Amino acid sequence: MIELLGPPARACTQVSVGLLSLESFNLFFRQPYSWFCMAEEKLADFLDTGKEWSRLRTSVPGVFVLKLPAYKRSPSRLAIELNPVDRIGNPSKRRGLVLRTTAELEAFNELYKYDKLSKLLGMLDGINQVKTDKGRKEEPVIEL
Repeated sequence: MIELLGPPARACTQVSVGLLSLESFNLFFRQPYSWFCMAEEKLADFLDTGKEWSRLRTSVPGVFVLKLPAYKRSPSRLAIELNPVDRIGNPSKRRGLVLRTTAELEAFNELYKYDKLSKLLGMLDGINQVKTDKGRKEEPVIEL
């Protein structure tokens, strides 16, 4: 469940739920339709009043809504940023993975399916560890 934190800011706009009835929608998403409407209100308000490149937290740790600035003929729009969080819930990286469309999410999901990706990252971890250890003096470790 993704829930945007904070109170709704304006009246609900009409939301298309496709071929689902309200009962099916409530059952499928395990949330009442009014929750979906409130989330849409917050997103629309964030698009209108949020600062460029600002983040809106969600109830899912590491998932943020990001306001992208207008560019050339393209208006401002919202995207999802995936960014690991620290103990407090703040993003651990300056900029995470930005997803603008469902197609981008599906493309990344396809890339994550390859077993060779984790093998390659394991090799990089080993190489990067060797390089960082060469420049440092070995510090004594106190074993408790």
